[in-house]
Amino acid sequence: MNPGHIGYLVDRNARKFPTKEAISDHRGRWSYARLRQEVLGIVGGLCSLGVKRKDRVATLMTNRGELIVSYLALFRMGAILVPLNTRLADPEWEYILRDSGARWIITESMFEGRIARIRERLPQIEEVISVGAQEKGVIGWEEILTAPPMEEPPQEPGIEDELYILYTSGTTGKPKGAVITHQNFLWNAINGQITGGFKGDDVVYYGLPLFHAAAMGGCFATMLLGGKVVLRPRFDPVELLELVESERITRVPAVPPMLLAILEAPGLEKKDLSSLRAFNTGATTIPQSLKERLHERFPWVEITDSYGLTEATSYCTVLAGKEFLAKKACVGRPHAYVEIRVVDE
Repeated sequence: MNPGHIGYLVDRNARKFPTKEAISDHRGRWSYARLRQEVLGIVGGLCSLGVKRKDRVATLMTNRGELIVSYLALFRMGAILVPLNTRLADPEWEYILRDSGARWIITESMFEGRIARIRERLPQIEEVISVGAQEKGVIGWEEILTAPPMEEPPQEPGIEDELYILYTSGTTGKPKGAVITHQNFLWNAINGQITGGFKGDDVVYYGLPLFHAAAMGGCFATMLLGGKVVLRPRFDPVELLELVESERITRVPAVPPMLLAILEAPGLEKKDLSSLRAFNTGATTIPQSLKERLHERFPWVEITDSYGLTEATSYCTVLAGKEFLAKKACVGRPHAYVEIRVVDE
């Protein structure tokens, strides 16, 4: 397996620390050994359905372990991931599926009814695979998972192959598909490690959706180093405080309104939050008053503020260390392997 693409982490981590936890969600836990076993099973199942390198496969799931298994399986076999935003309306999903050319959808039971309605207008869709399948004509995740595991896909992806197409509404008109390569994504993850601070012993909470570029990048920056991700379908500040205690969470990526909700969560003062090492924020401006409140309540926690965009694989600049408090209305310095040029329009 070529170490130049993200699917390699499945083999390396299962070999180096097979019993170490990779994923915890609201339903179960995956060691790196189990993660590899399930990824190989999904690769085998998807290949049996005719999915090949450079085919487009959409995912529509809330944060759960099976979503990461799906991502890694698609990365490993060289299929192109098309993550769908779970919060969009049916016409928006239909547009993205048609525009991207996706021919398979991996989802969960709560979205099956809506997908069935869309599928009537999209003859390109060959199969729908669902965790907890309920609708007629949908293939169960468990059925795919029990396919003979495939150690090596028929065609291994190259580092300049497309990895995913993520649709962004940062411009006028219809959403545009940003195409990201294996190489783009790998270096973005390395940026997250070098200047974003992700470490191999991190336990990182994700209430941010993994269909978003920043959450996806941070998740795999963690897992490349052998860290653990704790997933929840939605952010709940009270639940997060409980998880910090029970899972010994070290790092919380969160947009500024989430950080404010943490500060104002009932029971904050009664929780053991000593495992926390970092908050990573971004997506919108963080008020100076919020910066100061965070520093006062969590003086031992490093806080970084990043700027990025979907088209650039997320991370572009970071404001960290003493500059986080000192610099007002500032997006920081370029990440380690990012070049920035300021130009007139």
